[in-house]
Amino acid sequence: MNVVILKKNYDDEMLIKDFFKSLLGASVRFSDFANYLVCYHRYNDLDDIKRSLNALAVDFSFIPFAYLSNSIYDNEKELNLAIKLLDNLNGGIYDLKSAIISSNNISNKKEIFDFITESSGITEEFIKEFIDNDLNVSKASKVMYLHRNTLIYKLDKFYNDTGFDLRKFKDMYILYSLLENK
Repeated sequence: MNVVILKKNYDDEMLIKDFFKSLLGASVRFSDFANYLVCYHRYNDLDDIKRSLNALAVDFSFIPFAYLSNSIYDNEKELNLAIKLLDNLNGGIYDLKSAIISSNNISNKKEIFDFITESSGITEEFIKEFIDNDLNVSKASKVMYLHRNTLIYKLDKFYNDTGFDLRKFKDMYILYSLLENK
């Protein structure tokens, strides 16, 4: 199940719900969480949702303030974490990565890191070792006493389980900043 979390900074909630129903189909479910509207859906094109939210914002003069996810995580945990992150942000449309990067004051870095890595089987030590070896698979595999293909398999599995590719600078930067300052 995918989720859109929209901060209630608009006047007509029925209009917003009708908009999501027309965009995402009849299987959309809504719930209220603090001062956020949570929309659960099965539509997978986040770019289309983002464009539609921006168009809605222009048409109805409100600042879009949303969190979008094609969830590979546990929905309840992600929902709670996303709302904590959104409370520290200005208007905009975010996914987990952009919300972490845009948050100036993240007080729960260990919680976020653990949330990202909990089901992956990859440890903090593995990630630190990979960083210390300049994200170089060959160097890291030698230092970690792993076959190069085993390391690549673990990196691929981590990406499939979390959406974070440890070989990409942006993703590694996010995890590194969570690790170094927790």
